[in-house]
Amino acid sequence: MGYMSVVSASLLCLFLWTHHACAEQSRVTIVNEWNTGFTAKFGFRLQSQVTNGWVIILTFSKPALKIQTWIGDIKSVSADHKRYVITNKPWQTQLSAGYELTTDVVLTKARLGPGAGGNNGGGGNTGGGGGGNTGGGGGGNTGGGGGVVKPRPTAPPAPGPYNYNEVLRKSILFYEAQRAGRLPATNRVPWRKSATLRDGAGIGVDLSGGWYDAGDFVKFGLPMASSVTVLTWGLLKYNDAYVAAGEMKNMLDCIKWPLDYFMKAHAGKFEFYAQVGDGVADHEYWGRPEDMTMARPALKITAQRPGSDVAAETAAALAAGSIAFRKSNPSYSKELLAHARGLYEFARTYLGKYSDSIPRAAKFYKSAGYKDELVWGAAWLYRATRENKYLYMAESMYKRYFLSSSWAFSWDDKTAGVHLLLYGLTKKPSYGLAIKKYLANWLPAADLGLNPIPYRQFAKKQIHYMLGDSGRSFVVGFGKNSPQRPHHRSSACPSSPARCDWGNYRNAGPNAHVLYGALVGGPDRYDSFKDDRTEVKYSEVATDYNAGFQSSVAGLRHLQLASKR
Repeated sequence: MGYMSVVSASLLCLFLWTHHACAEQSRVTIVNEWNTGFTAKFGFRLQSQVTNGWVIILTFSKPALKIQTWIGDIKSVSADHKRYVITNKPWQTQLSAGYELTTDVVLTKARLGPGAGGNNGGGGNTGGGGGGNTGGGGGGNTGGGGGVVKPRPTAPPAPGPYNYNEVLRKSILFYEAQRAGRLPATNRVPWRKSATLRDGAGIGVDLSGGWYDAGDFVKFGLPMASSVTVLTWGLLKYNDAYVAAGEMKNMLDCIKWPLDYFMKAHAGKFEFYAQVGDGVADHEYWGRPEDMTMARPALKITAQRPGSDVAAETAAALAAGSIAFRKSNPSYSKELLAHARGLYEFARTYLGKYSDSIPRAAKFYKSAGYKDELVWGAAWLYRATRENKYLYMAESMYKRYFLSSSWAFSWDDKTAGVHLLLYGLTKKPSYGLAIKKYLANWLPAADLGLNPIPYRQFAKKQIHYMLGDSGRSFVVGFGKNSPQRPHHRSSACPSSPARCDWGNYRNAGPNAHVLYGALVGGPDRYDSFKDDRTEVKYSEVATDYNAGFQSSVAGLRHLQLASKR
C-alpha cells in the first residue's frame, strides 16, 4: 500500500496555559500520495473554549522524517521523529467552543503503518511565558480507530467546480470599476463615468488616472504599485491562462491604466507623487466619485522627503510592465523601463520611508520599511534588463538586510516575493530554502520545482474557499450566495441624478450596482461573515486584495491547461 493510509487524529488535544481543552476524535484522510510522501487531511471540533493559545501533539507509529502544516508552528520533534509538537500562530490564541480546526499535514519520506496513536498529554502545561512542559504525566492514547481511507494517486488538476475563465474576466472588470480619470469610449462599467479629472491641476501637473484604492477614492501609491507588480507577475507567469480566457487584451489594458499614471506621477528626476487625496476627508464623503467637490491634495516624495519603498515598488511595477508590453508595444515598453530605472535610482540615492515623508499616508498605509522593496525593485530590473548590476544590487542588499525570513507577502512586505523571484532568476539553493522554510503556501513556488504537490493543493484549497467551498462565494457577482453589499461607494450609489449620501450607506438593501469580480475582506477567524457594507472588516474591497487572488486563479487555470497538453 506504500505510505500509511491512516493517521489517527484521536492523537490530539489542545492545551491552555492553565488547563486543557480536548477535541473530539477526527477521521483522517489521505488526500494525495506520491513516491516521497503524502498529504493527510484532518479536522476536529473543540469541546471547550481556548483563551490563551494551544498545543497539538502528533504521535506516529513509525518515523515521519519531516512534516509541513499550515495550522501552526512546529515547536519540537522527538529524536525518533515519531512525536511532533505544534503550537498556535500568534493570532490564534483564542478559539471558541465548537470551533472546527482543520488542516492538511504533509509528510515526507515516512513509511507509517496503521495504528498511529495520539497522546492527549493530560495534565501537561505549556509553562506560562514559554519554555514549559508540553507533555506531562498521565497523557494516554485517546483511542484508535481513526478510519482507514485508501490513498489515491496524484492526478492532473481536474476542471473543478469553478470557471476560472469567468473569475479572471470579472476580476479585471473590478479593476475597470476602480479607474480614475477620463474613461475611454470602451468603458465596460456602465455606472462609472469620468471623474477626478482635475487631480494635480492646482500644482500644474496632470495626475488624473490611476486606480481608486478600495471603497473610497484616494489614490495611494504604494498599494497601487504593489497591486500592479503582482498582477503583472501573474500575467507573465501564467500568460496562457489569459489567452485561454480570451482576456489578454483586457488584461494589458488593465495594467496599462495605472502604469500610465505612474509615469505622469514621476514628474521629475527625484520627484514622485505618491498620493492624491486625503484619507480622512475622503472617508467623510459617501457618494459618487463623479460628484466629488472636495480638495484632493497631491502629495509627493522628493530628495528632501524621500520614499524609497514607494519609489522602488513603482520601479518594480514599471519594470514588470516593460516585460509585458515588450512584444506588443516596444516603444511603450522602453518608456516604462526608462521610468523604472529613474525611480529606482531615486529610491537608492535618497533613503527613507514614504509614510514618514507623507504623514497623511501613515494612518492608512504606514510602511514598515524600505529594505525589501529595494531588493524587490532591483530583482525586477534585472529580470527586465538582464544587466548584472541590478542582480548584484539585489543579492548584496538581500544579505546586508538579512531578508532570509518573512512573515507574509503583502503590499508592505515583499520579502517572500524576493525569495521566489531571486530563486527563479538564479536557482540558488539558499533562496529555495527560504521559500520552503516559510512560504510553503505561495503558489508559484510549485512551478519552480519546490515540492509542488502540497503547495498546489494548498493554493487550490484557499482559492476554492474564496470561490464557494465554504458554502458561499466571497467574490461579488460570482458563484453561490455572493456578497450583495460590499463597502464600496460608487457601486452602492444609484446612477445619477439620483441622490447618494450616508442614507445609502445605511440602506440595508443590496448595492445599486454589481461590483463584478471584487474579493471582499471575508470572514473572521471563526468563519463568520457579515454581508453588510457598514461592517468594513468583512465587506471592504481593495485593489491589493484582488491582485494576489487574480494571479492565483490564473495559476490554477494554467495548471488545468498544462494537464491537457
